[in-house]
Amino acid sequence: MAHSTVVRAIDNSIVELEVDDEFRDRLSPWLGHIRYMPKYGGRDTTAEMWAFELAPLSSLGSGVFAVGGRERERFTLSGGEVVIYDSTTLPDARWAAWLGPWHMAHAMFYAPVWQSSDIAEFFSRVTFTDTPEGLTADTAGRFEVQMTAYKQHVAGVGSLRVEPRAVAC
Repeated sequence: MAHSTVVRAIDNSIVELEVDDEFRDRLSPWLGHIRYMPKYGGRDTTAEMWAFELAPLSSLGSGVFAVGGRERERFTLSGGEVVIYDSTTLPDARWAAWLGPWHMAHAMFYAPVWQSSDIAEFFSRVTFTDTPEGLTADTAGRFEVQMTAYKQHVAGVGSLRVEPRAVAC
């Protein structure tokens, strides 16, 4: 019998992986990386691109630990909660996460664009919808998805990376 794991991607599409039942306990949650560019007037420069990572909310502790996070501030934003941490492992860096009921979107911020207002503006560029299946984002037409990648780890087997055809070719 086969076991299926599903994630709803940032663009509302469904990504599904089916494995034999013997590997069911070896699956970890999906992780995602999303990169955006301005839809109009962009010059395709690195400075205009922005990105964040997606993960299950249960990964929050791992993220905080990875950056040596010390909580700085917490506020409500767009139906979720934003938590900002000072990083003790990366000098002059802050790690922030938008937390929904099931998933989180997170990113690193560096001086001088690391104040609470900068982070709030960053997470306000999209409207998140968090569901048990996954986290989706709507840019209201202001930005285009430049890259998405989802990764599923299967312990003892390896990693599956799923990208749109345009990226994977």
